[in-house]
Amino acid sequence: MAGLRSYFSLNAQILYWIFVAPLQGKRLFNINEVFRQMVRIGVQAVPMTAMTSFSIGLTLAMQGAYQLAKFGATSFVPDLVGMSLLRELGPLLVGVVVIGRSGSAITAELGTMKVSEEIEALEVMSINPIRYLVVPRFIAMIRLIDSARPIDLYSGMIKSFVFAWLIATIAAKAGLGVTGGAEGVGQSTTSSVVVSIIAMLIANAVMTALFFFASPM
Repeated sequence: MAGLRSYFSLNAQILYWIFVAPLQGKRLFNINEVFRQMVRIGVQAVPMTAMTSFSIGLTLAMQGAYQLAKFGATSFVPDLVGMSLLRELGPLLVGVVVIGRSGSAITAELGTMKVSEEIEALEVMSINPIRYLVVPRFIAMIRLIDSARPIDLYSGMIKSFVFAWLIATIAAKAGLGVTGGAEGVGQSTTSSVVVSIIAMLIANAVMTALFFFASPM
């Protein structure tokens, strides 16, 4: 329960610094850091996500063509691959790759700063670590995955947004909660990857069910 309270508290602080703090005239998060994180989290992950999506798409196309050919319906293979990737597999595949590459990097980076007392140093200088460290990474993650889906496929966009939210917040919480030196960083990084994947799979199942029942028959 303490872990859940801490997680929801982190989410509340992120939302506060994004939406409420600017209205109160407080200092905004670092825009330059947001773009730097977008490059690290998004641009540098494009080759891996593209290769993964291409491999899965090619396999799906070959398997689909083999089965549909029995019914003379091979013309539906492009629709099968396109809709499967864009509505279901696309957000999930990108999410898994981003967890393994970028989510773990966020945890390791923040965890290293925690054990080296850099976060405490920020607090001593009256710099809020959530505003300074977490919010730019959170916004970069949301912009990365949310912009990866076509606007007409609302279900893929919603899933991508939720996945990005989960990855960024779980990774940040794990990093900020590191204890025990370098060994703790490694354990927290592994834990954040596992928890992120489990949370994303559960969220994917729930949203798929909701979209299925909400769609007109």
